[in-house]
Amino acid sequence: MGFDTSALKALRREPLKWNLLLANLASQSIPVIAPGQAVQEYWNNHQAFTAEDANKLQGQLVGLQKSLADVGATSTSEHVETISNALAGLRGDVQGVRDAQAFLQRSIDAMNELLRTAHVTFVPRLEYTPIGQARLASKVAPGYHDAKDKAYALGDFFVWADFLLGAMRYGPKLVDSSGQYGLLVTDDQKSDWRTGRLGQPSLTAEFRSACGLELGIASVKELQATEYFRLLTRRG
Repeated sequence: MGFDTSALKALRREPLKWNLLLANLASQSIPVIAPGQAVQEYWNNHQAFTAEDANKLQGQLVGLQKSLADVGATSTSEHVETISNALAGLRGDVQGVRDAQAFLQRSIDAMNELLRTAHVTFVPRLEYTPIGQARLASKVAPGYHDAKDKAYALGDFFVWADFLLGAMRYGPKLVDSSGQYGLLVTDDQKSDWRTGRLGQPSLTAEFRSACGLELGIASVKELQATEYFRLLTRRG
């Protein structure tokens, strides 16, 4: 199982489930691949992640305050007024939460938990950059939807190449691999990763050719909706 940047971003928000997931995957000897590109992008985008969390929290506070104001319009409850005033002050406090130590620590803890058991893999960048550029020019998945943004154009390619290398190195060494598959968890919904609910055909073929396994691609929500995820993250 591998996780791209968007999956790491989402799963860090639920540290208890994240820790249980990784621990139980390790206990079942299921290799976890952390593409080096995803680890790098995780830290490059850390401030954006914390800003999103802060904005979400502020939106929830605004919504609650509006609901209380609606109730207060027909109520003289002193409790409603007290809560409303407290929320107004809390909204001001949230302005500074973007750089709060707690947000940074949550990211550090999530990554440390991943690095305890995951295999971090990097393909050689100098050797693989011409390959990535050739694939991009000929619209070979993944990443060609980002071709116009030169700063990020090869990011998806390196996530994929790192993941593929990890699957080849650490995937099951089976004579008969039927029923075995690799899963890449990503919230990227572009068609150069997925076609509907299935992985992009050229990626599934490349994965099968490289390590003999079938490829599954799932979003974080799709993963969390499975019974397997619920079993892996069950406490006790």
